[in-house]
Amino acid sequence: MNATHEKNVLKTTEAIWTDYSNSILGFILHRVQDPVVAEDIRQDVFLKIFERIDTLRNSEKLHSWMYQIARNAIFDYYRANSKDEILSANLEPAPTVSDLQTRQEIAGWLEPVISLLPDTYREAVRLSEIEGWSHQQVADHQKITLSAAKSRVRRGKLVIKEILTDCCQFDFDQRGRVIDYHRRTDSCSPFRC
Repeated sequence: MNATHEKNVLKTTEAIWTDYSNSILGFILHRVQDPVVAEDIRQDVFLKIFERIDTLRNSEKLHSWMYQIARNAIFDYYRANSKDEILSANLEPAPTVSDLQTRQEIAGWLEPVISLLPDTYREAVRLSEIEGWSHQQVADHQKITLSAAKSRVRRGKLVIKEILTDCCQFDFDQRGRVIDYHRRTDSCSPFRC
């Protein structure tokens, strides 16, 4: 590594430390509970980030990449300390108040986003996802086949996903539940981010 490149990497990791060190520590503390151990793991995580920053190909994936490094470091800690019996419970804690608030906030975006869908999908998605109707009930109501109803709901959900991911980057836990989001731009509509 030449001196200029090393200096740029150091500058990048210093900025990452400034922006993320506290949230990474909080993430680790939720899973380890011992502040001294959590601090040690955080130091290991940032050492790995520093060593591997050159391997990150897409800077938009920095957040999820760092949290994956943190998850792996936590796993390594438990494996090294033979605490396998509590490993899965600590890696998958109950949702925090912050996680639940984030999910509730995002849920509030759904109806406004559904209103942006093309007519073909809007009612099918609203009935299925907001009202809780079965696909057969949607098909009967819209006087279409069951297959067509399923297709409309599926395609509508794909459009919703595209609208939301154009605006925000979402972070998920291992079960696929949203735990956080980050605006991609400051120009997102208020209901999106």
